[in-house]
Amino acid sequence: MKGKTTADRLLAAKLITPEHHAAAVYRQRTSGLPADDFLIELGAIREEELLKFLAAELRTQYLTTERLRSATLPRPLLEMVPLKLVEATQTMPIRYDQRTRVLAVLTADPENLDALSQVRAAAGVRDVQAVLARPAAVRASIARWYRNDPQPFQDLADGAAIRAADLVGPSDDLGIDWLERTDGGDRDHWTIREPARPVEAEDVPGRAAAPRAVPAARTAPAAGSADASGPPTPSVADPGAVTAADYLETLNVLVSLLENSRAELRGHSAAAARHAGELATRVGVPVTEVQAVVVAAYLHDLGKGTPFHLTALNVAEWEGHRDAARKRFEIPLRLMETVQFRPESVRAVLHMYERFDGTGFPTGLRGKEIPLGGRILAIVDTYADLTQNTRNPFRRTLGAVEAVGVLDRYRDVVFDGDLIDLFRTVVAGSDLRQRLLSGHRPILVVDDDVEQSAALELRLLSRGFDVHVARSAEAALQCLQEADVHLVVSEVDLEPFDGFELLRRARGVERARQVPFLFFTARAAAEEVARAFELGAADYVVKPSTTEVLVAKIRQTLERRPAESRAAGGVSGSLADMSLPDLVQILSQGRKSGKLTVTGADGHKGEIEFLEGRVANAAYQGRTGQEAFYAMLVIQQGTFALDAEFRPTAVVIGESAEALLLEGMRRIDEAGR
Repeated sequence: MKGKTTADRLLAAKLITPEHHAAAVYRQRTSGLPADDFLIELGAIREEELLKFLAAELRTQYLTTERLRSATLPRPLLEMVPLKLVEATQTMPIRYDQRTRVLAVLTADPENLDALSQVRAAAGVRDVQAVLARPAAVRASIARWYRNDPQPFQDLADGAAIRAADLVGPSDDLGIDWLERTDGGDRDHWTIREPARPVEAEDVPGRAAAPRAVPAARTAPAAGSADASGPPTPSVADPGAVTAADYLETLNVLVSLLENSRAELRGHSAAAARHAGELATRVGVPVTEVQAVVVAAYLHDLGKGTPFHLTALNVAEWEGHRDAARKRFEIPLRLMETVQFRPESVRAVLHMYERFDGTGFPTGLRGKEIPLGGRILAIVDTYADLTQNTRNPFRRTLGAVEAVGVLDRYRDVVFDGDLIDLFRTVVAGSDLRQRLLSGHRPILVVDDDVEQSAALELRLLSRGFDVHVARSAEAALQCLQEADVHLVVSEVDLEPFDGFELLRRARGVERARQVPFLFFTARAAAEEVARAFELGAADYVVKPSTTEVLVAKIRQTLERRPAESRAAGGVSGSLADMSLPDLVQILSQGRKSGKLTVTGADGHKGEIEFLEGRVANAAYQGRTGQEAFYAMLVIQQGTFALDAEFRPTAVVIGESAEALLLEGMRRIDEAGR
């Protein structure tokens, strides 16, 4: 553990005596062996009591020796991490969730992020989650399952009485059957499921998950295994089981509302946070660190309130910006000083104005000495400013390629050049993903209520739609005259004329004549609904309504558009920006329909047809069906184009997209041997 030793912490908590503490310190200094095992063997503290204490300190969960002694692990799980790395890091896989691609690993040092990162990279998983055990139990587990030692636990006593509820149930093909998350996804909260429960609640749609611990810094989450009398009791301070996702969404909405009064920075922090999360994920840091960097991106501008935006680029180039930033760079943290943020969030905000060449402030750190979060925040803050703020140094918004080019001019001087290279791929992939999921169909939201329209815009953007907002009926009409809009989502109560009049006037605009209107309004009177449909509205949704209902209505309305009124542009790009397997996954997971045409560098074309996310058919070089799909996966260079209006006439391929990709990758691997 960082700072104090385990023995120090136990003594401070009065869990061991001063004599036991002195003996443990002497033993650790002279032998180098962990104090944890020595104190247990000495009888100073029971194993479960020690693990429970450490788990609460680290906000993680633990496994006792007895549970490990009784467990069974399948060989495919163990093969995810090679023995050499397991022994070097003393970190062993114990469960893999194929749905979320999260690997749970046993370790005596959950704070060793370097070891967890190495395991994540070796296993090729999305994230690694640490589960605490005593050092001797970790060594015994490695010996048993990797070295096939039949009795590695023989001399290990955990100091705890074995209860029937502690015994391990049957294992499945994904690892230990009884280890599960209890908070709906937050990486730091795990518990032990009793064997009698056959299915995990989080795997059953519509079924409530187990009680969850509060992931707030001030309230230590419940740590440890389930009590024999039943599942863990939620904390009294846990009224709604707030998850990390809930917390980030709250920041998103609140900060976005604060920025609404500054037109040039409207949505700036949300965009910076999205790119910060994507770049941190691309770097490969643990999920908790990704979330910490995202928090910093939401908070970085709070209270700075200058007439000009204080980005790393502006501060590096202009003395006035630099002076203002020196006076204000700590303000976001001062405003939130009662909140115990993760250290990564604090460091990111404090060091976003350091320069890669070491001439920045506040401490003049250089190169990789600058915290990763600070280097990421410098890039994404500047990029968002260049692409959204008309008052940036160029006095116009730049495109993605041009903005990254500006960052590149300052590589290894202001910004980390390696991160710029990674960010270039992030920007290309993020923009492309959004266009693929939205079908590149712009939606116009018309509502003069700033808060409601902002919240609706954020939720539609998160669902992959290309959203524009108008605050008045006149502004909406002007937008319909000047821009391509595929759907209008409008309130009825507008100024200077209402939504019904807006619909009537829109029918007189040539390019908006066929654009469908969906009214999303608080007016619920039957005569209002009837009037809307008489005027030709496509649908009518009464507030309040869930985002899911509204999104479903929007998609249904877009699908019902007459073919002759649809724009033929589609979405196209380069396979250098997004590989064919990634394209297939995005279209499948987004339940998209259409035809994906891929043109290889050799000029050969192939087609893959999608129907609501299913791969319906494929054609390539005289082949059709699955064989054509497998053959196309070798195409690595070329271009693609998606026709979102195409609908397959039949489903020829029965396999899921995931199964097709796995089989295709297997064939490619075999061919390369």
